[in-house]
Amino acid sequence: MEAIVVVLALVRRPADRTSWSPYAWATTLGGMAAPFFMRPVAAAHDIWVGQALQVFGATVGLLGTLSLNRSFGLLPAHRGAIRSTGMYRWVRHPLYASYAVLQLGYLVNNPSLRNATFYGTAVVFQVLRLLNEERFLAQYPEYERYCSRTRWRLFPYVF
Repeated sequence: MEAIVVVLALVRRPADRTSWSPYAWATTLGGMAAPFFMRPVAAAHDIWVGQALQVFGATVGLLGTLSLNRSFGLLPAHRGAIRSTGMYRWVRHPLYASYAVLQLGYLVNNPSLRNATFYGTAVVFQVLRLLNEERFLAQYPEYERYCSRTRWRLFPYVF
C-alpha cells in the first residue's frame, strides 16, 4: 500500500490549485499523526472482529488509492478532474473512511483509554480535513454535481 502511495505521489497530475493554508496543514498532519500514538496493550486481544475491521479498512484504502490514481495528494487540491468512479462512486472520502475503520480494528484488539483518545482525535481531524477539502472543492461546479450524485461523505446512510 505504501509503495503504491509513493508511486502515485511521484507521478500525480500537477494541481491547478492547492490549499496551502495552515488549517489544511494542521488537519492533514493531525489526522495522519494521531494514530501513530496508539500502542499495543499488554494483553492485546487478537479477536476476529478487530482483524476483520483492519482487513476491510486496508482493502477499502487500497481500492480508494487505486481509484484516485494520479490525483492522489495530501492537501486539498484540484488536479483537473473530480474522481467519481471506483470507491468514489459510493462515498466522497473512501480513504478517510478506510483509516477510521482500520484504526477502529486496531482499537478493538488493543483497547485502552490512550488508544481510544488518539483514535477519537484522529477521526476528528479527518472529519475536519474532509470538510475543509469539500469547502475548497466547492468552487468547482463539477464537484457540486458529484456531491449531488454521491450523497455520503464517509459511510453510506451514516455520514
